[in-house]
Amino acid sequence: MKIHAYEAAQKGPRTLEELLRCIHRQPLENRFYLGEEGIRLEDVVERDGLWFADFVAPRGGHGPGKMKRSRPLEGIQLQEDERFGEDTGMVYDPATRYAAVQYNHFGPRIKAIENYLYAADLFFRRRASARRRGASRGPVRN
Repeated sequence: MKIHAYEAAQKGPRTLEELLRCIHRQPLENRFYLGEEGIRLEDVVERDGLWFADFVAPRGGHGPGKMKRSRPLEGIQLQEDERFGEDTGMVYDPATRYAAVQYNHFGPRIKAIENYLYAADLFFRRRASARRRGASRGPVRN
């Protein structure tokens, strides 16, 4: 397994830990910010000052199979709305602003995770802006 280290730079109004918290509060089906074929934050846990996050993406092409010593490889049956998924783990330390990210050849890569986090932050900014505009207009009258 390969692990790569990256220094995190805050580009938006939220820290990485605030953004992870915002995303994690959403139901799983609402955590796609780059379209349905994109990645999502599967889970995030803060423990002892470190943030452990798991990002998932659907696997392109065919998936793994099952085998026995005495039988050929067999496909694994999936429901119509199911796909094989791949994950990439990350540990983030806010004190140093460094993240250790697992390399998974089939899973989300660092650039996809970065784009996902930008898109999620933009989504939350737009939603907050729309709420502020709605609140400033006062009650709607017929």
